Amino acid sequence: METPLRSAASCEVRSVIRFLTAKNETAVEIHRQLCQVYGEHVMSVQMVRRWRAMFLEGRENVHDDERNGRPAHSRQPDVINAVRAVIDNDKRVTLDEIMDKLPSSFEVSRSSVHNIMTEDLQLAKVCARWVPRLLSDAHKQQRMAAAQSFLRLFDDEDENLFSRIVTGDET
Repeated sequence: METPLRSAASCEVRSVIRFLTAKNETAVEIHRQLCQVYGEHVMSVQMVRRWRAMFLEGRENVHDDERNGRPAHSRQPDVINAVRAVIDNDKRVTLDEIMDKLPSSFEVSRSSVHNIMTEDLQLAKVCARWVPRLLSDAHKQQRMAAAQSFLRLFDDEDENLFSRIVTGDET
């Protein structure tokens, strides 16, 4: 049987729990009815029991309580821009130095700074220097052409092809 409602806001589900608690339904019965309407993964029986107990103790609010502490993630645009400014000023800066140069109001962890550098700013540490790690379309096409050329050579030649290959690096 397909569930009539595929998704629901948390406060909507809690409102249903509050209503059914007021009708003296058990937690298991409330969970069964929630699963009928919203699907099996709507909420666990244990969580229904917790909310039911809170409503029986007099709670009326179905919304989440305010939480103290740090925000869920620190990769906000203002933090990213501040990290970018530090990098633009000195490409050889370390993660710890970046953390020291950021305003104290940001309170960003070392791993968050690293994630901002590698994921948001698309930078990689090369020889103690932060450089962009983006390939241009021309670079990608050049690599693809070289790989296809090598593949054609491999298809045309026998296994002796590997003995004639010379490789090197940029140093």
